Amino acid sequence: PAADDERASISGRCLSAQTGEPLKSVDVQLNAAGGHSFRQGTLSAADGTFSFQHLPPDTYYLNVEKAGYLSAADVRPLRLGRNQSRTSIEIKLNRAAAVTGRVTGPDDLPAAGAEVAAYRFIWIDGRRTVSRAGSATADDRGVYRIFDLESGRYVIGASMPPDDRPQGELDASSTRAFYPNGTKPAEAASLEVRWGQEITDINLAFQAQPTFWVSGVVADAETGGPCHVCVVSATSVDEPYGFQNRQFTVAPDGSYRIRGLTPGSYRVTAIKPEAGRHILSSRIVTLADENIRDVYLIVGISHTVTGRVVLDSPPGGLEKTGMSVIFFLPGGRSRPLIARVGEGLSFQAPGLSPETYRVSLLSPPPGGYLKSVRLAGRDLPAPEIDVPEQGDLSQLELVVGFDGATLSGQVKLPDESDNQGHHVTAAVIALFPEENQSPFVVRLRASAAAAGGFTITAIPPGSYAVFAFSPPWRNEWDDPDVRRSFQNYGKTLDLGAGKKETVELALVPVSSEPQ
Repeated sequence: PAADDERASISGRCLSAQTGEPLKSVDVQLNAAGGHSFRQGTLSAADGTFSFQHLPPDTYYLNVEKAGYLSAADVRPLRLGRNQSRTSIEIKLNRAAAVTGRVTGPDDLPAAGAEVAAYRFIWIDGRRTVSRAGSATADDRGVYRIFDLESGRYVIGASMPPDDRPQGELDASSTRAFYPNGTKPAEAASLEVRWGQEITDINLAFQAQPTFWVSGVVADAETGGPCHVCVVSATSVDEPYGFQNRQFTVAPDGSYRIRGLTPGSYRVTAIKPEAGRHILSSRIVTLADENIRDVYLIVGISHTVTGRVVLDSPPGGLEKTGMSVIFFLPGGRSRPLIARVGEGLSFQAPGLSPETYRVSLLSPPPGGYLKSVRLAGRDLPAPEIDVPEQGDLSQLELVVGFDGATLSGQVKLPDESDNQGHHVTAAVIALFPEENQSPFVVRLRASAAAAGGFTITAIPPGSYAVFAFSPPWRNEWDDPDVRRSFQNYGKTLDLGAGKKETVELALVPVSSEPQ
């Protein structure tokens, strides 16, 4: 018989998140997080049930897998004491979506070998961009199928693998095509995908089009010679989604050529890969009706930015905190540089390239927020600085304000039967700045505490739309077009300096989908 301390158990059911029906043959794995190694697995029965018996006291996690489904399980730990049982656990799985279609060339023949990708919309630094979520290779008929997709909005694009080229040369055109009939990302239409859908006839056709090239040399300012280890890329600054083109290594003499570019403006960037440092150089070029030569890039020029943090009317008894200033390039073109704030609230950030950086403050004092950024005593319109080609930058001031607003409230889960609702404990509270706000008014997130209550302090004064979402966070919630589909669950608040507001929010249902 089992020992006295090994009579605990865990049991539950696996269900479809869309229909609520039981799911059989789900692979359920139980893992212990405590001081001993423990793992058990089982398959759910025809009625979706599963159970684990004779368990020693410990903290456990459940992992589930089923072909064609994506887990929506609650990943919170399950703590078991002696002889304790956890029953009626429901694990809901979403049926994955798929997109299928055909790719053809300019001659209407199958484009065998074409790579088709589904790019999901995300928001970075307040700008809508895309992230590759899945891909497939077209077969000899030009047919492709991208599966295991989550619910959301996608852009579907196709490209042909580039031909083999000498080092230092890239064919960036990749014979690109975007659904429904575009050749540029800006011409792509978004495709709404629901859980469990199989969307067919998403066909793409490559089109013949004139292209041009950009060439030049990358020099290394640190060695005085060519940067033979540098990688180069060209990214369109005209299209709205921030597609990242391929990077490639320059030739041994530092030369490069990027072929297959359609008319438009591009940021040509060279990066010297070196761990922990920001070593890059970029130039914006515009292609009209001819090639561009001699785009000269010098990598390795770096400057130091010095400044201090200014506390504007701080409260009494404020303790020093471990603040840091973060410098990062929009679009994620390089790793952020973090400068620690030291004695006298001063900081020094060496190794910044001649680029435009966004600036933020990590771990401000309790009750403080980034209120403004000043350079040589002048307020900047946004938390951005331009590092010059020549010389260092000094007298940068990050002003921390302590007159932020406070928002408290309660989250309710609507009850469709009586429309009264009850309180919940798991929610993400999100504040989105209304349009035309100051760049210092930023999106904020917090978690509901026990009984669904929450309090958010140090909110930069401004107007916000406030929502309560079910965790985990979904990237598309950053999209204003998506939020409009469940705007009835949100509230618009004017949170002035020092204002204290209380609000009750209805939790956006998990089943809510953008319409």
